[in-house]
Amino acid sequence: MELVNAIVAWLREHNDVLSALAALIAVVVVFFSPIGAVFRAFFRQRRGEDPPAAVPAHAAPQPVPTPAPVEPQSEPSEPVDPEPPVTVQESERPTVAVLPLTNLSDDPDQEYLADGLAEDIITRMSRTPGFDVIARNSTFAYKNQSPDIREIGRNLGARYVVEGSLRKMGDRLRVTIQLIDASTGAHIWAENYDRSVSEFFDLQDDVTEAICVQLHPQINQAEIVRHQDRDTEDLGAWALIREAEQRLVTKRSNRPNLEIVRQMAEKAIEIDPNYGEAYGVLSRSYSTAIVFGETDDPETARVKAEEAISKMREIAPNDPEAFHARGHLAQAVGDRERAVRFFEQSYERNPNNIRVLGLLGLNLARIGRQEDGIEKLMRALELSPQDPGKHMIHFMLAVAYVENDDMEAALYHVQNSIEIFDQFSAARGLCMRLLYLAGRKEEAKEEMRAIRHLSPGATRENFLNNFSEGDAFTDDQVAELVDMMDEIGFE
Repeated sequence: MELVNAIVAWLREHNDVLSALAALIAVVVVFFSPIGAVFRAFFRQRRGEDPPAAVPAHAAPQPVPTPAPVEPQSEPSEPVDPEPPVTVQESERPTVAVLPLTNLSDDPDQEYLADGLAEDIITRMSRTPGFDVIARNSTFAYKNQSPDIREIGRNLGARYVVEGSLRKMGDRLRVTIQLIDASTGAHIWAENYDRSVSEFFDLQDDVTEAICVQLHPQINQAEIVRHQDRDTEDLGAWALIREAEQRLVTKRSNRPNLEIVRQMAEKAIEIDPNYGEAYGVLSRSYSTAIVFGETDDPETARVKAEEAISKMREIAPNDPEAFHARGHLAQAVGDRERAVRFFEQSYERNPNNIRVLGLLGLNLARIGRQEDGIEKLMRALELSPQDPGKHMIHFMLAVAYVENDDMEAALYHVQNSIEIFDQFSAARGLCMRLLYLAGRKEEAKEEMRAIRHLSPGATRENFLNNFSEGDAFTDDQVAELVDMMDEIGFE
């Protein structure tokens, strides 16, 4: 259709006397007849087009080599530099990328205020109708950098970019915010805010409202305020949940980290018993422990997750995070049909939550809707081109491709997951399983060693239950896995 439009435009440009009928006849002749092949080639050359070669959905250079085993660390290693980003197609609606604010305070511990303000602006704008907002983890990949705004726009598919800084001086805050046209780098609007720390949440409202009004004047103030959905007025509780949420997304899903998340959520609830999001984070910490086998008592973890969800539903029954938590628990206990329904409801309410989109895709694949699931997971990966947490999306894609009996694609994605975050035990376990089944047993043994280093408390029984599930290993294969565990000292 683009070629047709180009031909019509060219004909009109070079022959004003052509009637509409004549133009139509010319298009038909040029577009469909053998004679028209020469003209079609001319127009393609004029527009700089070459038909792209077909590639598979999971295509990439070559599967990355399996990394060597690593010693456990308290924090994940720094993500590898992302591949050169592909320019993302810009949306029809205004698409906004909110960059992390620069902390200009003398105290580096105030970083959480700058990060938290940017995060909440993203969340609030994403719930205001009329906008597409780039996910937090994609924009925060630019933290502590000074990239060209136009390059950010191209890489993320954003029409507008928000940037700024925050300085805390005693009990005062000074915040500078700028709204920039990403196509030209021109400033559309800028404002300075001088407030007391006690007015922090009012500041969030003012900044969000100002940006929304600049981008979408027909959205009135009442509608913007209606979508603010603030859960707490306590800055301490809010800061705890911001850090806890990030730990759930980017840190290891092991017992020590999950316990820290749990303590932060419980402390936030102690400060503000009506903080709905805190209950959601608390619930997900328990369901995550069930999913990754990081609890000795999954039944108690399930009960505690349900209790937290029940409380959150009392406070904010229609909040997208309430449905997120319910879907997470349904997935953890194996009820994938319900998980799909809850994740769909969460994503409908907040279509900028890439994690929920990925979980929706994973669970669709695991209930037999592999094509739908893989499509959503690929979309999540596309929307998070520089997300330091995208190892999880790659891992979920690997699982989806296993469900689709495409082991080559599964191995490619799980190896990418490990390359981004080499302390992800679940990804290493899946990689070990895929390598073993492919006959690459020495490489599988190296992955088993890495798992042993990362999860020294894992037992043989847990290992075999978690990593051979669904493959119908024969008795001989199980015996060979046990021999491998003996060889590396896996007791």
